[in-house]
Amino acid sequence: MKPGTHYQTIRNWIKQSESGTLDGGLHDTSPRRLTPKEKYELVVEAAGIPDERLGEFQRVRGLHTEHLTIWDQELRDMTGKQSDRQQAEHKALKKRVRELERELHRKEKALAEAAALLVLKKYSRLFPRTPRTIDPRSPQERRDDLGRTSSL
Repeated sequence: MKPGTHYQTIRNWIKQSESGTLDGGLHDTSPRRLTPKEKYELVVEAAGIPDERLGEFQRVRGLHTEHLTIWDQELRDMTGKQSDRQQAEHKALKKRVRELERELHRKEKALAEAAALLVLKKYSRLFPRTPRTIDPRSPQERRDDLGRTSSL
């Protein structure tokens, strides 16, 4: 045998070219090169196909049963990780909300205290108090003095 491409392979290529089914090698149909979105679409599509036609579906697309099984598990794992990540994020956000609520409550109390002090300051300016002097006399002496002044 001579090295090179077998004549039957060349004839098959010519027939495919004439019928318009020759791929030309432009597309790599390897399942390893599929994107996650394409894998997901294939898994969903395969899930809707009856078992009798599943073999044909896999042959046409160059897949094996293991591909679909592995991709299905990968997709389940990815969604599981996302839900775990979402739960952790939700927990962190709840904690942040609690912290902000505590801070808000503390600031509201400080604001109420400051408002009360401003009101007291305002009233102290409007109604100044006269300082009281302490009378060194006993209560009896004060009453006696009141009695003498009222009789005058």
